[in-house]
Order: sequence, then C-alpha cells, then structure tokens
Amino acid sequence: MVDLEALAKRAQRAAEWGRLRSASRVTFVVAPLTLLATLMSPNRSAIAGIGLLLLVVTIALGWRNAEGARAARSGLKLGSIPMAVGLFTIAVEGWCDPDRTITLCGIGCLSAGVFAGVASAWYAIRTQAPSRLRVWAQIGIVTSFTTALGCIGLGLGSALAVLGAMAAGAALAWVPARVRT
Repeated sequence: MVDLEALAKRAQRAAEWGRLRSASRVTFVVAPLTLLATLMSPNRSAIAGIGLLLLVVTIALGWRNAEGARAARSGLKLGSIPMAVGLFTIAVEGWCDPDRTITLCGIGCLSAGVFAGVASAWYAIRTQAPSRLRVWAQIGIVTSFTTALGCIGLGLGSALAVLGAMAAGAALAWVPARVRT
C-alpha cells in the first residue's frame, strides 16, 4: 500500500522546486542588467551587491506567489527606465558639470524617478490583488533596486535623490487615486 503522507511530501517538494525554477527565470533579466551597470559604472562592488540583492528579492517574490512574480516583473520594467537614464548620465559625464547644483543630467534622472514612482502607483492601484498596498510595496522595492543599479554610479547622494523622487511620484499618484476609488 502507498504511504499517503510520504506521497504528499514528495508532491509538495516537487511543487516547491517547480515554483523556485519558475521564479529563477528572472535571472535572465537581472544578470544582464547587473552586468551592463557593472561595465558602465565606476562603483562595481556596490553594483554587484545591489544586483545580488535584486536577484534574491525578485526570486523570493516570484517563488511566494503569482502576485509577487507580476510585481517583480513590473518593478524590473519600471526601474529599468531610471536605471537607463542613470547609466546614460554616467556615459556622457562630460556633458554634465558636477560643480553645478542643478544639471540637465540631474533633472533627467529625477524626472525618470518621478515617472517610475507614478507608474508603480498607477499599476498597483489598478491591480485586482486583494492588497494593493502590498503590491505597491513589492513593485517599489524591485523598482528601487533596479534604479539603484544605474544611479549608484552617480554617487550615493544622486541615487538617494532619484529614489526620493520615485517615492514622491508614487505618493503623488497614490493619494488622489485612492480618493477616487
């Protein structure tokens, strides 16, 4: 006779491994983003740490449930916009005068951060998930780490400014939308 308890444990283990394999597919997105940022930025050790943290967070969200996997994918997409602007700013640093308080590159990075914040709130508000706030937090974490890959090369102050712009944009989009819904 078949031991049902052992069979249930095997089925559970197989399901968990399947979820982990499915969630690990995000490595094919995170690894190239991290490699690109590492090649372009002067702060390679910080980028490697942020990239590893981003990989762990996105795999954990994908492994947890489908809502987390969707949030991780959305966060990667939204965070890649300010990341690309940050890497572009590093690539054309001759155009940006570091002695000036406000530069065109700084305004571009902050604008990309506000856009990513507004878009993350917009997505979270329109989701059918039971907890929109949790989806917003999950997207925000992944978006922040993805953004940090590109912006940490500009210095910690610039990276924090872009992340602050993302938070401000998200709050500005979230509050009026919550009043309407």
